[in-house]
Amino acid sequence: IHPRRGDVVIRLVNPHGVVSVLTERHGDLHSNMEWMFHTVHFWGEANPTGVWKLEVDDQIRSGRGRVEWVRLSVYGY
Repeated sequence: IHPRRGDVVIRLVNPHGVVSVLTERHGDLHSNMEWMFHTVHFWGEANPTGVWKLEVDDQIRSGRGRVEWVRLSVYGY
């Protein structure tokens, strides 16, 4: 939860260090309790096993935002 969703940067990092930016800092100053993001950045990933990281960065360093839960759905074969 963050009072200004435009101040939050979210990145998904695969086990090999490849980064997909899910959202960058932007001018949306509204609050939103649930955000959904999609990425096709990792299509064709040869070996997706290992530790994946979700990086959440509050660009204004307000300390007012927090992550309450995350769900990651992976589709493929």
